[in-house]
Amino acid sequence: MEKTVTVGLEHGLHANAASAFVHEAGQYKADVYLKKGNSTINAKSILGLMSIVVQKGDDVLLTAEGADEEAAIEGLSRFLEGK
Repeated sequence: MEKTVTVGLEHGLHANAASAFVHEAGQYKADVYLKKGNSTINAKSILGLMSIVVQKGDDVLLTAEGADEEAAIEGLSRFLEGK
């Protein structure tokens, strides 16, 4: 399952938001990935997330595969949208 999301977080995924995002992603059993441009990272990896720059207004692709993939996509989409 996948969904394109426009980042609505005021400061994008800076260090604090990135840490909170990785923590949120870790709550799901599904394998979750975030793609921006040509880079795809494991959404549960803080090092992976910090290796790409995600700013407000960027479009990213969330992909999840596993038992709770729908919940993962919905929860992480809301997080990225700043809701």
